[in-house]
Amino acid sequence: MSGLFGSLFNNTQALRIRSQEIEIAGRNLQNVGNTKYARQRAMVEDAGAVNTSFGSQSLGIQITDIINMRDAVLDSQIVKEGSTFSSLEAQSKFNGYIENSLGENIDRSRDTSASELSPVSLFSSSGIMESMNNFFNAFQELSANPSIELKQNAISKTTMLTDKFHTVEQRLSSLDSDINTQINTDVQELNNLLKHIADLNKSIANVELGQTGKALDLRDKRQEALEKLAGYTNFEATASTTYPNQINITIKDASDNDVFLVQEGMNLNTISYDGTNFTIGSPAQNIKVTGGAIHGAHQARSTTLSTFRAQLDTLASQITKGVNAAYQADFFDPTGLTAATINMDAAITAASLTTSTSGDAADNDIAVAVAKVINTQFSVGGGDDIDGSIEDYYIASVTKAAQDIASTNQKLEDTTLVKQLLENRRDAAIGVSLDEEITDLVRFQKAYQASARIISIIDELLNIGINMKR
Repeated sequence: MSGLFGSLFNNTQALRIRSQEIEIAGRNLQNVGNTKYARQRAMVEDAGAVNTSFGSQSLGIQITDIINMRDAVLDSQIVKEGSTFSSLEAQSKFNGYIENSLGENIDRSRDTSASELSPVSLFSSSGIMESMNNFFNAFQELSANPSIELKQNAISKTTMLTDKFHTVEQRLSSLDSDINTQINTDVQELNNLLKHIADLNKSIANVELGQTGKALDLRDKRQEALEKLAGYTNFEATASTTYPNQINITIKDASDNDVFLVQEGMNLNTISYDGTNFTIGSPAQNIKVTGGAIHGAHQARSTTLSTFRAQLDTLASQITKGVNAAYQADFFDPTGLTAATINMDAAITAASLTTSTSGDAADNDIAVAVAKVINTQFSVGGGDDIDGSIEDYYIASVTKAAQDIASTNQKLEDTTLVKQLLENRRDAAIGVSLDEEITDLVRFQKAYQASARIISIIDELLNIGINMKR
């Protein structure tokens, strides 16, 4: 009889296990298409046997663990690649805004020196290059015919040039402010994520008290949070040596030492941005942010945008100084040496505009000198603001910015491909297959029915035995 009771026990246990397997398969099916969910499996093993007076008796089967199909190495690679991708994506986006602000259409595929570039083919009809050409061409025309109409035209082209400088600088200044705001918004979001991850650490610890690895759904959420965090910044996530179900999040300080952002269940530090550096703590301690959206935005702001604004100021300064020297007086306001402040001198009017030193209508040497400024070869060593001509300097500046933008876009394309390959590989490993889960569900149901049928047969045999006793 002990054999029947043993079989009854084993199959009752099998019913419970098959029921759990069906429940897990159902949960997997509910998450078909959910890329953040890792499919789960029950690890079913033989429970062994014991020796009795009737011989060896099987203890049936048991679930030793419920696991998900995650690959920790693959998850780590996706986090790191995601940080690089988000940095390049943000940099590419803001670089595009910078290019739009210039109002120039530039062929980024060109890799030639400034002297080989054609302003007509590379620049739009509404940018600074066009306004510079119009300004100097107006003085070229004035040198041939110093009429009041052409003097008025020169005044008009001057105003258009200074207005263009002001407009572009205003756009770039506004963009600088917008990027700064976006960085601070993203910093707040990543700080919220750090707290969320610390809270998930606590929740996992509570669920897995004495049973490490059981909080699979919470672990999926923590991995999702880590990937979101990588979208904002770089970091290192390592398992706690004290509590295996906890993770620590660190970032490097300026001295390349690890500093904790999250340590187990505690959110120790938050990140701040002062417009120049990323910091933690009080007093502020600089940290090395090398990835994520805040890095990409900061790079666009502090390199491409900052560099071009400085070059634009240098260009405005050289035009002011060069034209004033050729005009032999203050044609431009000598204090307006930036893109934001370049202006025609308030005393200049069409009537007062001078075209020659002698006053002779046939001379026009000043108009000729001003017209030639665009092609004058300047030298920093000689006290000028730039090396080469004004035209070449602007072409080189804009083309270099465009080529840097193109380089970033190419890196983004490469990183996008790598990131997609990693995600596809993970999806193949952890993603829920509808066909596979339905097949498993049918298999588990059949096994459940088989165990139920055996229990029914054992019940009939026990009833027969009891009736025989009577």
